[in-house]
Amino acid sequence: MRGRRYRLTASGLWYDAWIKCGRDGYPSPNSLMARFEQYRRAPQQNWFALIGAVNQDESSHFEIGSGITFTADRSGLLACFANDVPGFYWNNWGSLQLFLTEL
Repeated sequence: MRGRRYRLTASGLWYDAWIKCGRDGYPSPNSLMARFEQYRRAPQQNWFALIGAVNQDESSHFEIGSGITFTADRSGLLACFANDVPGFYWNNWGSLQLFLTEL
């Protein structure tokens, strides 16, 4: 809900193909992957960082990573995803558990 503050934290592990990582994701491990950074859903954030968005609106993307305190600037549904290139989610596996607390 707009104007409300929330604490979001996550735990767990997930994999981008063979690369194991947590909720903060990982930087490009080689020059090939670095060339594709601009195509990630959130280009400035690490590969596989946990990202949130309100109503799946790209303009509302924010990094959750290990955890944040978030003040909603709009009302709507929270959608979360691993930061990857669209169309390349087929080789991903694992899961995170997200905890949301209204402050």
